[in-house]
Amino acid sequence: MLNQLSPHLKQYFHQLETQGRSLPGQARLEKRFAYPLLNGLIGFGLPFTRRNGFTIEALRHGYLRARMPIKGNKNHMGTVYAGAQFLLAEVPFGALSIVEFEGRYIPILRELSIRFLQPARSDLILELELDQQQIAEVVKEAEEKGKANLPLSLALQDSQGAIVATAEADYQIRAKL
Repeated sequence: MLNQLSPHLKQYFHQLETQGRSLPGQARLEKRFAYPLLNGLIGFGLPFTRRNGFTIEALRHGYLRARMPIKGNKNHMGTVYAGAQFLLAEVPFGALSIVEFEGRYIPILRELSIRFLQPARSDLILELELDQQQIAEVVKEAEEKGKANLPLSLALQDSQGAIVATAEADYQIRAKL
């Protein structure tokens, strides 16, 4: 279902978040409904994201910001559970790629390693940004070869902006059959 909606989602979210500017009037109301709809669709496709409270807060061409709440994701030490941090590092590229590549390519995680730098004692935020050149190169390679690899370096931040974990991800996008 997401793949069928993705061309429309890309255009819609790009209009909502044009160049990171705040939204005037009516668009603010639309944003209140658009993100819950997107998060609901992701939760439908990946039910554990809904159970963990994963949400996308911002989405525009080449950019996504996601949040993982500490509530419901605490470990025995009272900090964010490592598996929840893994989810926050893994899911955003899949969500961004569905919208960014308009459903033409399927994202596959080949490898993900996380380095935990300090205990996460608050909600976590991950910002994922792909520049236009990166996107163009990946799309070109995928068009020519049917697939393309995309390594990403990610940072998980607490609510104060401190980096609590870093991740190295190796994704592959494959042309949809």
